[in-house]
Amino acid sequence: MAWPRKVPGTATSFTDVSTAASTTYTYSLVAVDAAGNSSAPATTSAQTPAAGPPADTTKPAPPTNLGANAAPSSIALAWTAPTDTDIAGYTVSRDGTPVAVSATTSYADLDVAAGPHTYTVTAADGSANTSAPSSPASATAGPPPAPALVSVTYAYELADRLTAITTA
Repeated sequence: MAWPRKVPGTATSFTDVSTAASTTYTYSLVAVDAAGNSSAPATTSAQTPAAGPPADTTKPAPPTNLGANAAPSSIALAWTAPTDTDIAGYTVSRDGTPVAVSATTSYADLDVAAGPHTYTVTAADGSANTSAPSSPASATAGPPPAPALVSVTYAYELADRLTAITTA
């Protein structure tokens, strides 16, 4: 930006967008009328604030040691947390689709369809940086257990009155 800077017409303020952090700037203001007459300069100084800490843009390491254990219509997952100190949570994906968010290093995928499934887990830190996916883990969920069969036995007296019901 070229200096001196001319402020248009009736402007009563100016914002300098070319400043650096922790620097003192001195500004002089001179008013010029339509005939070209200049006022005496008015001078002021301003200190810009110190720069804040840089934004965290570093992705956390991915979770490791992902394991999957199958049961009828469910798969239990567990993994090792990355060593990053600001992990906020994990996203669990089944067959490439996110299915859950976990605050801990385990998750139980309940009521999953019978058959093979592959899982990955990503970690997110407090600045919303997301890791690469973990190495995949696969397990095959079994079908849900068959409903238990119940047998009922009725006992009648000779007069056809129900006297007892037993179930097994």
